[in-house]
Amino acid sequence: MAVILAAVLVPLPAAAQEDALEDIDVFLDEPAGGAAPEAAEPEALDDLDDLATDPGGRAGAAGAGTEAGGLDDLDDLSSELGGAEELGGLTGEPRPAEAFEEQEEALSLSFNGYVKPLAVWEHRTFPAKFPVPDKNRFTTVGARTQLRLQGALRDDAQFFTAVNLDFNEVDRETDTVSEDSGNGKLRMVEAYVDLFGESTRWRLGSQLVTWSFMDGFEVPTDRLNARDFSFKSSELEDLKLASTGVQFSWRFARQKLDLFYIPVGKVNRLSPDFDRVFDQEETRGDTIQSADSKYAAQLSGTLARLDYAISYVDGRNPRPDLGEIENPGKDDPEFFKRYQRVQSPGLDLQLNLGSVLARLSAVYWDTEDLDNDDPLLQNDWWQAMIGVEFWLGSALVNFNLGRREVVDHDDDPDLDFENILLGQTAGTTNVVAGIVSDSYLTGNALEVSFLYAYLWNDESGELVALRVRPSISYNFGDGVSLTFIPSYSNEIGIETQEYYSEIKFSF
Repeated sequence: MAVILAAVLVPLPAAAQEDALEDIDVFLDEPAGGAAPEAAEPEALDDLDDLATDPGGRAGAAGAGTEAGGLDDLDDLSSELGGAEELGGLTGEPRPAEAFEEQEEALSLSFNGYVKPLAVWEHRTFPAKFPVPDKNRFTTVGARTQLRLQGALRDDAQFFTAVNLDFNEVDRETDTVSEDSGNGKLRMVEAYVDLFGESTRWRLGSQLVTWSFMDGFEVPTDRLNARDFSFKSSELEDLKLASTGVQFSWRFARQKLDLFYIPVGKVNRLSPDFDRVFDQEETRGDTIQSADSKYAAQLSGTLARLDYAISYVDGRNPRPDLGEIENPGKDDPEFFKRYQRVQSPGLDLQLNLGSVLARLSAVYWDTEDLDNDDPLLQNDWWQAMIGVEFWLGSALVNFNLGRREVVDHDDDPDLDFENILLGQTAGTTNVVAGIVSDSYLTGNALEVSFLYAYLWNDESGELVALRVRPSISYNFGDGVSLTFIPSYSNEIGIETQEYYSEIKFSF
C-alpha cells in the first residue's frame, strides 16, 4: 500500500479555466442507475444533521436507487445553506461568465450550525454474573453547539470545518455532578481542505468516511473511522471519530478509486462502564504508538444496474485485545488493553431492481492471533449481510439478514468473561437488522423511524444482543425541531433503557 500511495502522490493537474465548473460537476456527480458507494459521504459539502430524524431518508428504492441520507450517511449541506451556488459553482448551476470574471479571485464563505439542549435518562440492570448494582441516572444534561464554516476558491479548492462544543452537567467517568461543565468540551467533527484536478481530488485533514450501502446498527464494512461509544447523541454518525490524513480520489469511466493514508490511527473510545473493567495504569504489552499508521483503499463504481465497492484497511484494530495482570491475591483476573494490527478486506454490492434495491455487505478481519489459540486475542472473524430496501406505502423499509463467524472460537465456559470483553461471545451469530421510517402531517412535519437489531447464538439459540431504537421528531419549521428517543438494548444480559430528548435550533 505504501508503494501505491507513493505512486499517486504527484502534483495535481491544472484544470482548464473554460472547463473548470463542468469538471467539478462531473467529479461530484453520482453514477447513474444506483447509489454511488460513497453517495452518503460528503463530497463537496458535509453535514451531520438530521441523521436520526431521517434514518432512511433516501431517494427511495422506487426511484433510481440513489442514496440521499441514512443513519450512517452524511447529508449534503446545500439544501440547508440555501445559496450554495455562491460557493464557486461547486453545487449550484454554473455561473455566468461575467460573474465568474468578477469573482475569479474571491473566496466564497458560508457559516451555519445549530444549538440543541438535551437530556438523557438511563436505567440499567446487570445479570448475576456481573456483581454490579443497577443504575438509575442521568448520563447527559446539557447542551451542544455545532459551528460549521466552509468556503470555496473558484473551482480549484474548498474547505470545510465543523466543531462541537458540549456542556454536560454529569461527569460520566464517575457518575457525579461535573465540576467543569461550565468550561465545556470541544470536539472536532471534521476539518479538511479539498484540492481539485480535472478528474481528481485531494482531501487533507480531519475527515469522516462512510462506506457501505446499508444503514443502521449492523453495517460491517463501514470501518475506516474508529468509534466513540462514550458519546451520547441522537445521530449514530456522531459515534465516529474523524481520522486525520490524506485522501486521494480519481474518477474514470464511471468508476472511482480512493486511497487513504492516516499517519496516526485511532482506536475506539469505550463507554465509561466498559472502560472501568480495565486497569488504567497498566502499560505493559502493545500500546498505541504515534507511528501506527493506517492505510486504506476503495475501488467503487457502477456496472449497468450494479453498484459495487471493494475496500481494504490495514491498521491497528480499533477494538482492544486483552493483557492479563498476574495478581495471586485475587480470584478474578484483571486485564489491561492492548492493540494488535489487523488487515480487513470488504465488499459491498447494490443491485437496482426498479422497485427494490438488493444489497450485500461482507467483511473479513485478519488478526495477529495467527493460530487462533490465544484466548486473550481476538480470533479472525468475518460477517456477511444481505438485505433489501423498498417502499411499503409511504414507509421506507430496510430489512437485512446476516451471519457473523469467529474462526476457531473457543467456547470454554472458563473463558466466558474474556470472550465478552473481546466481543466474541459466540462462534456463530445470526443477525436480523433494519430500519423502518415514515413521515406524517403537512410538510412531513412528524418524522418517525424504528431501528432494530436481533442477534442470537446459532448453536444454542441464546440471545447475544437485542437493540430497539424508535425515534420521533416534530419539525416546527424555521429550523426548530423536537426529538424523543426511547431505546432499549440487551447486550449479553445487560439491559439498558434510555430516554433521549432534545430540542434543536438550526441556523
